[in-house]
Amino acid sequence: MNGLLSILILLLLALSVGCSASGHSAVHDGPSIADLRLLPQDATAYIDLATADEPVLSAPQQARLAGEFKKAWYAPWALSQPIHDAAAARARLEEYRSAPAYGGNCRLHPPQWFARWADEMNLAAFPAAGCPALTLRNTVLRKLPTTEPLFLGTDPTEDYYPFDELQVSAIWGNTPVYVSHFSRDGAWALVETPYMWGWVPSEDLARVDQGLMDRWQRLPLLALVADNVPVRDKNGRLLFRTHVGAVLPLEGRAGADAGPLAADAVAPASGSPLASARSVPVAIPAGSAVEIPLPATPANLARQANRLLGQTYAWGGLNEDRDCSSTLRDFFTPFGLFLPRNSADQYLAGRVVDMSALAPVQKEQKLLAEGAAWLTLVYARGHIMLYVGRRDGRAIIFHNFWAVRTRRSHPQAPRRHVVGQCVLTTLQPGRELPDWDPQGDLLNRIDAFTLLNPVR
Repeated sequence: MNGLLSILILLLLALSVGCSASGHSAVHDGPSIADLRLLPQDATAYIDLATADEPVLSAPQQARLAGEFKKAWYAPWALSQPIHDAAAARARLEEYRSAPAYGGNCRLHPPQWFARWADEMNLAAFPAAGCPALTLRNTVLRKLPTTEPLFLGTDPTEDYYPFDELQVSAIWGNTPVYVSHFSRDGAWALVETPYMWGWVPSEDLARVDQGLMDRWQRLPLLALVADNVPVRDKNGRLLFRTHVGAVLPLEGRAGADAGPLAADAVAPASGSPLASARSVPVAIPAGSAVEIPLPATPANLARQANRLLGQTYAWGGLNEDRDCSSTLRDFFTPFGLFLPRNSADQYLAGRVVDMSALAPVQKEQKLLAEGAAWLTLVYARGHIMLYVGRRDGRAIIFHNFWAVRTRRSHPQAPRRHVVGQCVLTTLQPGRELPDWDPQGDLLNRIDAFTLLNPVR
């Protein structure tokens, strides 16, 4: 293996159980929207080649942002008590008791279903833990300690997949967390991550000691810039795959002719639901990762966008795919810019320019006049996008979204034209559709844009 980056990871030799919500997805087949046919789905088409290598953030700005990223990344290890208490965990269950909440079988969850998970959370014993830990592999963050799905809806003709309300986020391996509590059977742990909180399978976690935390926090950070990167042990055995936005402590660069580095196993701690962690060096192929921060040039930003374009949409990171906010969070990670996990928090991560009172055409004009390409988030209620530039007088956005809203031509017709992927579009994707619903007009829904470039 040539040109390897030597990094520290954790390995737990245990069987891995995949976590995913089930659901029923209807077939959505038909022509793609005009934006996907007419606009280049290549981010380099929207940058000026003459300035492609000129950073949009200065080196001092990026260094400061990278320092803030590192502090936020390891913030769970600084906790001495949980941020979210038993009442917050209980509220996540109670909000669905009186709602039309369906399971994977398209039938309403009965009262005993809620009673079961209320008991399993064992909140009378909260907090039953209090320790720093790491995720050992890619895992799932859930509102309740179960992989069973919960879909909300009142229309039996609607298809609610993939919007499992209990799915909070996918979490990539080696994410620092704080463990505050365990489910009654110990199979799930309630954790605080750098950006969200929820329940994680206990088998996907390992406790860390002060020595490991001190050592890791002294090392620079590495970010993955490619998806499905294999991580192998010294014998070439695949341990797991990791993705864009995963962060690892960087140990150093191996020689050009070095083989895979040795990995040690992590032994489970006796009497604990969690394993004890021991860091091990593992090689990551060159070209799959960079040291944070990657210079924020238009060329690098466009190249990273191209790695994500066309990828499948998935609410809450279902099946290790991405939704709108996780796409942008993972996109910016190599550049050392820390974003929260959901869209409502992301749009508050910079200088917010309110546009809620403007007419749709005025909103686009203001974005074109004041927005900074690659550093401007565009927020519509429930959706977040990145402004990348203009084409033929229209703003072009990079985003991952599910569907264009449509009107029903008959009672059984779908209410949406599914796109279901990461794309480059105008602010009015699907407007040419004969059944396009103006009430779902993305441009009309935009409330604000957010400038991420630092002012200091």
